[in-house]
Amino acid sequence: MRCQSGSLWAEPQIGVQYYEDSLGSPCAKGKKLTLRCVLRILSMAFEQIRSPGAGAGKGLLFLPLVDGVVVPAEQDVRDFPAIVLCGSRVDRWGQKAVLEAVAQGARFVANHAGNEANQRVGEDGRRELASAEDVIANADFKGDDVIAQALVDAFVVAADHQQVVGKRQLVHSALLELLAVGGQEDDFVVGALGLQFSDCVVEGLHGEYHPCGRAERGVVHFFVFVGAPLAKVVHMHFHQALVNATLDNAFGKRPTQEPGEDSQDVDAHGSKVRGNFAANMREKKDYKSVVSHPYQVFNGIFLTLPLDGIRQTGLRVPLLQEACEMGLERGAPPHEILEDFLKGQGKANAEEGAALLFRIIQYIERQVVLVDALEDARYAQLNDMGGAESLRSLMQRVRRHGLEDEMRAMLAEYAVRVVLTSHPTQFYPGNVLAIITDLALAMEDNDLVKIRKRLHQLGLTPFFQSEPPTPYEEAIRQIWYLENVFFEACSALGARVSNALGRPDGEGLNNGMLRIGFWPGGDRDGNPYVGADTTLRVARKLKLTLLRCYRKEFRELRRLMTFKGLEGELDMLQGMIEEAIFNPSDLSLKQDVLLHGLARLEKKVEAEFNGLYLDQIRQLMFKVRMFGMHFASLDIRQDARVVTKAFKSLLEAQEGAAAVARFEAMDEADALDFLFAYDTVFEETLEEERHQDVIESLRAMQEIQRHNGEAGCHRYILSNCSGAYHMAILHAMAKASGWESSLTVDLVPLFESIQDLDGARAEMQKLYMHPVYAAHLDLRGGDQTVMLGFSDGTKDGGYLRANWAIYRAKQRLTDVSREHGRTVMFFDGRGGPPARGGGNTHRFYASLGRDIENREIQTTIQGQTISSNFGIPKSAGFNLELLFTAGVKNRLFDEEETRILPEDEALLDELGATSYDHYLALRNRPEFTDYLATFGTLKYYGETNIGSRPTSRARDGAINFEDLRAIPFVGSWSQLKQNVPGYFGLGTALEALDREGRLEEAASLYRRNAFFRTLVENSMQSMTKCDFRLTAHLAAHPRYGDLWNTVHEEYERTRVLVLAITDQQKLMETVPSIRESIRLRDSIIMPLLVIQQFALTEMERQTSSADAADSDWTPELLRKLIIRTMYGIVNASRNAV
Repeated sequence: MRCQSGSLWAEPQIGVQYYEDSLGSPCAKGKKLTLRCVLRILSMAFEQIRSPGAGAGKGLLFLPLVDGVVVPAEQDVRDFPAIVLCGSRVDRWGQKAVLEAVAQGARFVANHAGNEANQRVGEDGRRELASAEDVIANADFKGDDVIAQALVDAFVVAADHQQVVGKRQLVHSALLELLAVGGQEDDFVVGALGLQFSDCVVEGLHGEYHPCGRAERGVVHFFVFVGAPLAKVVHMHFHQALVNATLDNAFGKRPTQEPGEDSQDVDAHGSKVRGNFAANMREKKDYKSVVSHPYQVFNGIFLTLPLDGIRQTGLRVPLLQEACEMGLERGAPPHEILEDFLKGQGKANAEEGAALLFRIIQYIERQVVLVDALEDARYAQLNDMGGAESLRSLMQRVRRHGLEDEMRAMLAEYAVRVVLTSHPTQFYPGNVLAIITDLALAMEDNDLVKIRKRLHQLGLTPFFQSEPPTPYEEAIRQIWYLENVFFEACSALGARVSNALGRPDGEGLNNGMLRIGFWPGGDRDGNPYVGADTTLRVARKLKLTLLRCYRKEFRELRRLMTFKGLEGELDMLQGMIEEAIFNPSDLSLKQDVLLHGLARLEKKVEAEFNGLYLDQIRQLMFKVRMFGMHFASLDIRQDARVVTKAFKSLLEAQEGAAAVARFEAMDEADALDFLFAYDTVFEETLEEERHQDVIESLRAMQEIQRHNGEAGCHRYILSNCSGAYHMAILHAMAKASGWESSLTVDLVPLFESIQDLDGARAEMQKLYMHPVYAAHLDLRGGDQTVMLGFSDGTKDGGYLRANWAIYRAKQRLTDVSREHGRTVMFFDGRGGPPARGGGNTHRFYASLGRDIENREIQTTIQGQTISSNFGIPKSAGFNLELLFTAGVKNRLFDEEETRILPEDEALLDELGATSYDHYLALRNRPEFTDYLATFGTLKYYGETNIGSRPTSRARDGAINFEDLRAIPFVGSWSQLKQNVPGYFGLGTALEALDREGRLEEAASLYRRNAFFRTLVENSMQSMTKCDFRLTAHLAAHPRYGDLWNTVHEEYERTRVLVLAITDQQKLMETVPSIRESIRLRDSIIMPLLVIQQFALTEMERQTSSADAADSDWTPELLRKLIIRTMYGIVNASRNAV
């Protein structure tokens, strides 16, 4: 079979391949059958039973993940890795022969182990075997080769049987699942065999014939070994083999629709599904059984694809993984590990070695995709969809306490707003994200043919982008999620809430209960490539995409509503939508027009047509209420320093340099009065493009509001805002842009640094007290949105101090806002990892007490987090539900665990101050940024081409701490496997308590308070992802050794003390699924980490050492290795379970 041109791999050498050293010594009489023996049996057998048309070299291929393991009978299957054997185009006769031969071989061993007749194959089973199978020489059992030869003989004489085996009396030490998956119409699927030759007992052996749909040519049949004790084996019906056997749950029955229950088209979380969702929701399962073990199977299938050199590459990957693990364990530096490995592979120079390493990088990148797709496919089984934090649980509690009326009243104003951003944390290109989605769906449907196609597509699809995306292209990528995920997920959750409260029509509830914000095309902070033209183009695309979604919905309604008298109303509404699509200048279609039309349909269907399809009408009404004419609210964001310079340029252009000098000489009170009174419209053009863009972006907001409605673009966010002065400048710029009538813009300060967070209360008080700004707030309903930056806050002040400073800022801002009769709404700028405000985000909101305003929960969803937590309707619906219930719960119930007592505040102040001092001591070291730039990937983020935004705010791209973006800062620590921003300082703070004999105070706070508990548990996730073995060679570095040792000591200190206050034996003990996900992912990418550290270390050696000329690893080659490894490492850092 020839490979497709343009593939990523070298041409395969097809044939029977296995590692000779994976075959074990013979089994002694009465001992357990080793997997080595099984592998030898099947490899010999397949050589003789290959299809006549298969030709030479179409036999057996396997990935030897285990070397001669004997599985103890008591060992749990979930702790045993699968071995995958793949054979091409074996026909039905050969498949039956495999099963019959193994059964016969087991009987042969049983006979010669001296077992009684009643322990042998029963008469029912015997008549299903070929006659020759019952004639075996009465010789002593002599080991693997004897068994193998007996089985080969059995293959040759095996007859064609529809029912291959009945109940057998075989083994209980290892479970052998032979899965022959449809490649022809008459293919069949066999059941599970147990093998052990000491006492020969088996339960539930079952095999049967299943006609399968005709598949494409080249579909590979494969066999899976999974260790298990007999007690774990249950009778199973294997249909389409894959997930129903090993892949869904190695020995559990797949949930099926219960009798009498109607199937649903849309599940509780907005996902299009078949069958009963409640059954899936109850089946929360072990991570290993639904992801880790199936991953091994799919990895084996990937090896069989017709891609250049994939087999040679794939078989070397586990060797490198083992070399890395063993090398790091013995303390070997990365360069030594790689040199030994490449030497063993016969690579004599850097060019040959790099060629192999690049292939390995490509292969491992696709292994990470397999894990991502599996976690998406098994999302409902890995998460507690109906647990204590779900809507169902909340409603049960509300009803028990009789709070339905209070909840309805609260939901008249309560809302959750998630804001999609274009932050460069997504290393998957759009086409790979699409493959992940399709692959997950195929896995969910157990469709092996589609799975293999998607894996083939994955192998042919490049990950690296030669050019960075434009801001508009970034917007298109995020709009895909709006159209394919949020459009259904949001309305489904809204309908569930309304139905739960007895308001199926949504009457009395907030129309914007769930809102979507949007930054791509509007966020120009540090991104010179975003202009007003991009902003307008994205807004038009948002509206057009939404109208197409509406048109699809109305067409579906038109197909269902075949009742007399409804055609005219439906045709009119659909016609208006189509006119708006093809004629964007037509602004006659409004949200209220659609709602009134749908309300008329609703009333008529309910009154005259028995309410048939009423749910579909109401579901569409929910969508129109939520998305209006805009789909998502486009936010404008710019750095306050840029806006300030733009105003001074404008003032100079209008009134001259003297006016600027007078302005700069004003005290703050006078400056605020001057700025809030400024209303001169500027009609010229400023010299500097980004200064003119401030004016143009404000004008673009007016244009968007005319076309998409006010909700389409109504917030201007000032990053790096120090307070009232910057807000007044923005107000003046809005007036100068020529804003018509009243200012329909929410001015939003973004407080990020520790200093700005501490001073936020005083600054907002100045604004509340100024008459002009107070009048502006009155026009905006008295609401003030304040954004708080977790990413930059952590970068600036360390993990503990930043999170506590934000909590305290929320308390104080709530207090001052209530004093002035205002409602403050907090908008949290959170990233994906805990170090950037991520982790268990909903638990932070659930931990907020009554002293923090939470009428709305607003948070950013950035880059990789969008695809991992909101990438499919099921996960999006569930995570929206968690955010929704978190805010509702702490508004309805005054939980004791959300209260922070005065003594708790004093303790957290003390811990925060101690941790901050220790973090500052590290951050202020002169070598701090250089260390991260030398042995981290800090300066390579801009070369990955994953985003349009530069990695530094500095226009010259210089690496200095102040201008450094939080994403490359946190990401570089993550790839170093040191994760400093996720815990550093916490251990020192706890140690200070411990020295005073007060550690129990922290332990008590952990037990009592949800905020501190969530904070500590998120830090545990950061520490779980650390591995200091990778950089242990830096401990003795002449310049950076002391810094490395400081970080390592803090990690160990924090780990020990966190375990002490949480009373756990190991990190993340209470969340085994996430811990196992991290373990699996880290084991997969270990070679990438070693390759990256080798390249960075070699780069540093060449630039600082006089003997650099002796290396044939060129800087360009090393640079490419560093950049290419970043993709797989960052993609593997997602943990969606």
